[in-house]
This record gives sequence, structure tokens and C-alpha cells, in this order.
Amino acid sequence: MNIEFLLIMFTVLLLIALYAVWEYNNLVSFRTRIDNAWNQFHELIVSRRMIVLQFVSLEQLPVSTEQKNQLTALIETAKNAKTVSETLTVEKQITELLAAIFDTPEFFADSANGNALRTLHNLDQRLALAQMMYNDIVIIYLNKLESFPTNIIASIYGFKAESLNE
Repeated sequence: MNIEFLLIMFTVLLLIALYAVWEYNNLVSFRTRIDNAWNQFHELIVSRRMIVLQFVSLEQLPVSTEQKNQLTALIETAKNAKTVSETLTVEKQITELLAAIFDTPEFFADSANGNALRTLHNLDQRLALAQMMYNDIVIIYLNKLESFPTNIIASIYGFKAESLNE
């Protein structure tokens, strides 16, 4: 073998190695961005739970004893959720229960409920933005995990798919 061939092979292998390192660092960066986006979203979720509990305990929301118990139980379940998927499932149930509470004539009959509704509405708007940001980052990450040759690097180093927040 001549030296030129070895030099070309070395250069090609070096370029492949550099590309692999670049893609690995890119995946790590996206995983960090996903964690950050999830933490921001989760912080807003926890804030919403606290506000709901405060309104319920101060009896600022017209809820039945059954609804109050359901909300309290769901919030407790959400606190103990271990995965993103579990958290999102419970939060969806909380949102559906709140929608049922807000969809009652008793709720709108009391003008004091306007403050509770405005507070929760503002928080829900912030939640929607945080959810959109989280989903955007996760979609890009998932596309990278499925694209060749990044999928090979991802499988070698154990990068896993993340759940979308729907």
C-alpha cells in the first residue's frame, strides 16, 4: 500500500469520527433542551395545581364535595407521577374536571369567580406556550433519532424517544 492511500483512509476515518462526535453532542444538546422545556412546563403545572387547591380550600370555586375530592386525589396522583407520560395523563384528567366545573351555571353566577377564572386562564395560556415549545423540541429530537446516520449513533449511546405532550 502506498502512503497516499493510507493518508486518504485516515482522513476519511477522522471525518467520520468527527461527524459522530458532532451528532452525539447535538443529541445531548437536544436532550438538555427537552429537559429544560419539560421543567418549565412542569413548573407551570405545579403552579396551576397549587392555585386550584387554594381556590378550592378557600371555597372560591363552586365545587361539590365529590369534585373537591376528585381534584385533591388527582393532584396527589400527579405529585407522585414518575414519568412524563404519567404526569400528562393525570394533568389531562385535571383539565377535564376543571372544564366541567367551569361549565356550570353556578360558576358564572358568582362574580367572585371571575378572578379565579382569569388567574387560571392566564396560567393556561402560559402552559399552552410551554407545551408548544416542549413539543417543538421533542419533534426535532425524534426526527433526529429516526434519521440516518444519527439513528445509529443514538442507538449506540442509548438515546431514547421522548413523549409528546398532546
